[in-house]
Amino acid sequence: MADVAAGASAPAFEELLAEERRCILAGDFAALEETGRRKAEMFEQLRERAAREELARLGPQLKRNQRLLAAAIAGIREAEARVSILHKADAGFTTYTATGTRASVGRARPGMERRA
Repeated sequence: MADVAAGASAPAFEELLAEERRCILAGDFAALEETGRRKAEMFEQLRERAAREELARLGPQLKRNQRLLAAAIAGIREAEARVSILHKADAGFTTYTATGTRASVGRARPGMERRA
C-alpha cells in the first residue's frame, strides 16, 4: 500500500473514493475495510491542511459512496430476511382445521434418502 501521508491531497483522495466506489459496486467488502482505513487517515490529514473549497468539492463523491453503501447494506438485510423466511417455510407452519383445532403442517421428510 502507498504511504497515506505522501498521498494526502484532494486528487489522491478523489481517486481513493473512486476505488471505494468500485469496491462497493463489485461487492468486494473485504477490500472496503482497507479502503475505509486509508480514507479515514487521509481525510484527517486533508482536514488539517486542505482548503475549505477542496474539501467541499469532495462532498458529492462522499455522499454518493455513502448512498451506495447504504443500498448495499439494505440489500444484504433483505437477502438475510428472505433466507430466514425460506428456512421458516421449510420447517412447516401452523394452521387451523375446519373444526378450529390447531394443526401443524410440515414438510414431509423421507425416512431414508435415496441417491442415484
